[in-house]
Amino acid sequence: STRGDMLAAALNVWGVVMCAAYASNARNRTLLLGAALFALAFMTKFTTVFGLAACVLFFMGTGRRRGALILSGVTACLVAGMLAAVHMASEGRALESFLACASGGTSYVDLLFSPIKFLYAARIDVSFLLFLACGAVAVFQRRQPVRDLPSAVFLMTAAATVAIAASPGTDLSHNIDLQAASVVVAAVCINDRNWRGLLSW
Repeated sequence: STRGDMLAAALNVWGVVMCAAYASNARNRTLLLGAALFALAFMTKFTTVFGLAACVLFFMGTGRRRGALILSGVTACLVAGMLAAVHMASEGRALESFLACASGGTSYVDLLFSPIKFLYAARIDVSFLLFLACGAVAVFQRRQPVRDLPSAVFLMTAAATVAIAASPGTDLSHNIDLQAASVVVAAVCINDRNWRGLLSW
């Protein structure tokens, strides 16, 4: 049931890694590679926009506005080019299909109750809930989500995953991204020697 979800999640995580590398070395080629990875992640699964959004938010929150503009602009151009290629190759049928299925049958009422639906569906995946709890505690320990890239990625992914759960056809495979974000933020927290606080919370 995972279909392309794992590939999209992997591309998204590597895009975040490239943005983290850019934050430390300010090399444009690193940022361009991140934009390419985010564009490929989006084309693999159209809901995979949270990594890009988190990185742009992080760059803006830490005074790297140039990086935010380059990342968002290049990603948008790459996605537009890819969509144009798909449109021409399919003689317009692909985009018509995308637009017809974009909402997934979601209503405003579904969005209102999406947190409850998300938790109800996730209750059968104990390992996912364990990773989610570890990620949430790690974010609490770091306490600066806008200025902390792993925390921003976790929170943005969580918000998007809960919103996606509003669709009647949502499968548990959409939780892969949030599980990956949970692993990343928990691993960074442990690496920063905050593991005592992580375990005692």
